[in-house]
Parts: sequence; structure tokens; C-alpha cells
Amino acid sequence: MRRHRAAVEAGGDDHLISREEMERTYLRDDHDALHRMGIPFLVVDNHLEGDGFLGYAIEEVVALLKSKIESAGRED
Repeated sequence: MRRHRAAVEAGGDDHLISREEMERTYLRDDHDALHRMGIPFLVVDNHLEGDGFLGYAIEEVVALLKSKIESAGRED
């Protein structure tokens, strides 16, 4: 976040792709569509400063994967 703020304050943009592509890819939130399709996903808040949130996010991902593996094993 600090890198982004510094780039914007300096009058630039720190993204490596065009603004048009950023908007086409990220403008609309697709959480509802993913839920309707039954696709499991986790949301990681990457706007937080530092990396302390990553440990918790990784634990969530591992727990979700274990759950999916276990439920797939029961279906066999």
C-alpha cells in the first residue's frame, strides 16, 4: 500500500498493466457468481500494512483444502 501511495503522490502509477485492463479485470466483484457456481474461495484483505495477516490467510487456505480433500475422499 505504501508503494502505491508513493507512486500516486509522485504522479505515476505503480501497476504494470494498463488502467483499462485493471478495470476490465477487477472493476466488478465476482464473489456472488463464484458462490452460485459452488466454487470455494477465500478473500484475503491485502490492504493491511505489513505481512502479519498472511499467516492467518495461509491457515484458512490450508483448512479449506483439507476440508475439500476430506469430503472428496468420503465421496469415493
